[in-house]
Amino acid sequence: MSFGDGDKAPPENDYREKLGALGWLANMTRPDLAFTQGHFSRAASDVRAQHMQRMNHYLRYVYGTQGTCLSYRVLEPGEKFTLQAYVDSDWKGCKQTGRSTGGHCICLNGQIISWTSKLMQGRPKMSSTEAEYTQLSKCGMDIDYFLKLFRWMAKFDSRIELLEGPVSVFEDNAGAVAVAAGQGSASKLRHMIATDDVHEHRVRDQVADGTLVVEKIGTGDNTVDLFTKPAASRTQMVKLLGKLNVDIK
Repeated sequence: MSFGDGDKAPPENDYREKLGALGWLANMTRPDLAFTQGHFSRAASDVRAQHMQRMNHYLRYVYGTQGTCLSYRVLEPGEKFTLQAYVDSDWKGCKQTGRSTGGHCICLNGQIISWTSKLMQGRPKMSSTEAEYTQLSKCGMDIDYFLKLFRWMAKFDSRIELLEGPVSVFEDNAGAVAVAAGQGSASKLRHMIATDDVHEHRVRDQVADGTLVVEKIGTGDNTVDLFTKPAASRTQMVKLLGKLNVDIK
């Protein structure tokens, strides 16, 4: 979707109102809408007729899939809380700015409980490894939050018990996996080591202290691929979201 081209949208077509409604669904109950909602948000400050047309077209998809929902199972008695996470980015996905789109999701016992899909702010990333590594760090911060939350909840409910050991984080970029483990070629990573965004290196400490373990996964099996780029087909979307207890109807 191009920006700044074409005629201005008529004022009676409230693009931002529809975008807000779409954002509520994408953030609360519909992970399958997360990437598209973020993509539409890029045009919110300069809405053109083509953006309004595409928004209305997409809302027809949303209307036709009202039965889509998150489906959760009840944990078995004595089943411990286990976190897993998936991370991905689309390097230079925005043609206008050269910025990357990053996404990750966190699952509790294989069921999605948190997800995000956002255009990365600040300077464009210099490599796919840097983009993926940046998103890894953001995911690590969210994992820290949930670990603290569940440990606090366990103080008041004896049924809650967190599985000890590192949280598995699945990443499809071999370079980012290596950097998180403190490996990789120094000459290729100088632009990352010298960055002012020191929080990006926090994930290395989490791996070193045993909070996380970053594992390589195939791109075709990475469920958050749908949070960083359009699905190649409906079959792929249904397959990947099915792994995240999202029923597409």
